[in-house]
Amino acid sequence: MNSIDLHVGARVRAARFQAGLTLGSVASLIDTNAAQLLLYESGKERIPAKTVNQLCRILNVSPHYLFELPLSSDGPGRRGARDADAHAPATAKAGSPEHLARAEDMVMRHDRLAAIQVDIGERLERLGICLNRWKCDHE
Repeated sequence: MNSIDLHVGARVRAARFQAGLTLGSVASLIDTNAAQLLLYESGKERIPAKTVNQLCRILNVSPHYLFELPLSSDGPGRRGARDADAHAPATAKAGSPEHLARAEDMVMRHDRLAAIQVDIGERLERLGICLNRWKCDHE
């Protein structure tokens, strides 16, 4: 298990959640079982290239989305790797299972927040459309 496998697996899981699909339904579409898909999502097994393509098609995401790594530069509004390590428990050394699990958790939280942000944006857009219609009807 390495950090890339953890990252890609976490992104697959986030995309599956975003699509509202179950482990079983996606597993059957990629001709495997839920246990195998869970191994992919947890980063315990590397996802074969053919399966990556299938997952991208099913989950409606690009391979770039699955492999894109978070920014690690220390710019305004961004926390770099040094900051993240500074907040990690002393026992979670870089590359340790605890550190990798924490990194996966952070990626999952980021993906959930991004999904919430998209949802809020869509709701605000619908609200704006409804408000404009109401204004037109009442002028």
